[in-house]
Amino acid sequence: MESLLAAQEVDDPADLPAKARQRAEDILDRLDWLRHGLLAGAFSRRDLEGLARLVRIEKLEVNDPKLTEILEQIELRAEIELAKYSTLD
Repeated sequence: MESLLAAQEVDDPADLPAKARQRAEDILDRLDWLRHGLLAGAFSRRDLEGLARLVRIEKLEVNDPKLTEILEQIELRAEIELAKYSTLD
């Protein structure tokens, strides 16, 4: 949750190129959906894997250390949730 809020505070979105802005919005949408899913207990391993993959790809495109740190936190959280799934299998 803190990562989501921090991601929303990173610079003015108008300063980002259109593709970067769209990717950032996609990540924020997935995080919001994940937050709702966690609260409702309705999310899948596939969704978490997709989020982790999306964040890993995005990290390769980012030159901002703050944003990289946020993406690393998101990726870590997704991996933690995936590990929880593994223990349930």
